[in-house]
Amino acid sequence: MASNGLCHSLTLHGCRLSDSGTITANAEGLISRARLRVQEAHVMFVQGLEDKEMEEEEDITFQVQVTTERGEVRWVKQGIVIQPSDKFSFEDMGCTHKLTIRCVQASDRGRYSCESLHDRTDCRLNILPRSIAIKKGLQDVKCEEGSNVEFVVELSHDDLVGEWWKGGVRLTSDDRCNIRTSGRQHFLLLSDLSIPDSSVIAFTTDTLRSTAQLTVTEPPLTITQPPQDFVVNEGGLATFQCEVSKQEAVVTWSKNDEQLVPSSSCRMFSVGRRRILHLSHCEPQDAGIYTCHVDELAASATLRVLEQEPQVMKDLQDVEIVENDNAAFICELSCAQAKGEWFKNGEKIKVTSTTKIRQEGRRHFLLICGAQCGDSGEILFRARRAESRAKLVVTELPVRIVKALRDKTALQGHRVILECKVSPARARVTWLRGGQVILPSDKYQITSEDAYRTLFINDVGPEDEDVYAVKTSGGQSSARLMVEGLAIQLIRNLKDVKVTAPDDACFECEVSISLPRPPQWSLNGVLLHNGGDVLIESRGNRHRLSLRDTYPGLSGIVKFTAGKTRSEAKLTVL
Repeated sequence: MASNGLCHSLTLHGCRLSDSGTITANAEGLISRARLRVQEAHVMFVQGLEDKEMEEEEDITFQVQVTTERGEVRWVKQGIVIQPSDKFSFEDMGCTHKLTIRCVQASDRGRYSCESLHDRTDCRLNILPRSIAIKKGLQDVKCEEGSNVEFVVELSHDDLVGEWWKGGVRLTSDDRCNIRTSGRQHFLLLSDLSIPDSSVIAFTTDTLRSTAQLTVTEPPLTITQPPQDFVVNEGGLATFQCEVSKQEAVVTWSKNDEQLVPSSSCRMFSVGRRRILHLSHCEPQDAGIYTCHVDELAASATLRVLEQEPQVMKDLQDVEIVENDNAAFICELSCAQAKGEWFKNGEKIKVTSTTKIRQEGRRHFLLICGAQCGDSGEILFRARRAESRAKLVVTELPVRIVKALRDKTALQGHRVILECKVSPARARVTWLRGGQVILPSDKYQITSEDAYRTLFINDVGPEDEDVYAVKTSGGQSSARLMVEGLAIQLIRNLKDVKVTAPDDACFECEVSISLPRPPQWSLNGVLLHNGGDVLIESRGNRHRLSLRDTYPGLSGIVKFTAGKTRSEAKLTVL
């Protein structure tokens, strides 16, 4: 609305049909009227429809453009108005109108038109059968044994199902074969190939087929990973590993150009393509250059053994005994690898029926059985530069014991009888074990009959090993009791186990008797202990080892040891 002096005006912009009617101007009772008639604008097609051809299962869009933005149109197929649905969708953007038909089929063939009140445009839609083609076929492949190969086929359409064949056998996904699809591309991945895998690879879908030749050749024999230099403390375990390119390759080991042979301290074994040399309880003389030989190939590594100088941790103690008693000397060193020697009055002591020398770890023992007065003197123990000295004093035994005690060796669980004869028959005696008085009990029975004095030890075990003595007012007699454990037999041996990482691996065996001490489990010569991923269980005579969160590096030999009884099995982790 506007006014200019005596002139008043009303302007209506963008008139619509609904604006039609009577316009009235009222100026203080003076009225003037006029009629406004708005005629509908003609909706005409600026861009019409065009004939189209499409393949089955494709989406198609028809588009038209009209003269006015608010122009109304409708879509018609074969004279039937199309309604919006999952198959048909409409889109209006200003003067542009679109019809989209999803996943067309042969039934969608026909004439389509777009109509307004004043104009019409139409076209013909022709549906062609789906045309499937191989855009990129298979290619011949040559590779070496043990390698991985991938074949790729590209098709003309998405979501097509195909099949892979090798040598006429249909393939499915497994540990060495992986089949996958990504859009129009189909993939076949073959892993860890061997020479028998050489064959024709084929891909088929519908009536299409693509083939290629897979040729697997034998790779040259090489040492893929040579052994590494190793430094170990004296008494430790040294491990050399050499990896070759072929699993069946024969490997030998040498030290300083002298071929090695397997022994209790030198073990050679294979795990896949790895060749392993284990040297246990290494000594200074084991140091040198170790070489792995494969045909004409060789790879070497150096072993250094750090020598440990022993120190005396527990000195020898002076021993004073009576004649016919046993004298025991014990010296403890700082390391278990050092070898020692015993001397008496400067002369090296040799092992005899009455003189025993042994070593248990870091402890060294000298046992003189039935010592005589001539055995008195200075006892010297020497291990390299470490020495320990003590005196042995053997006093003459009064003639009181006519028949002395004798050393006994008994089986575990049996009854042991220690007997001596004294003179006179009324003599009173005292039984001792390691210097401690023995009193009658369920374990020990003491009897006297005429001149014989007898000690019964029931149900002996390893803990009963000791020096037992009978003492009189005029002297004593002693003997050593040695207890041998019962023979342990395997009722059920370990069995080889094959698992896929990280699954648990379990080994189980059964022995004939209850073990007096826990058994030992080892993997590749390395002792295992309870904790972490290792679980060791014993239930009666059954013993079980569980390895959790396995991985391929754990593959090897699992050993069960109970005394002298052993059982082995192979662990394979895929």
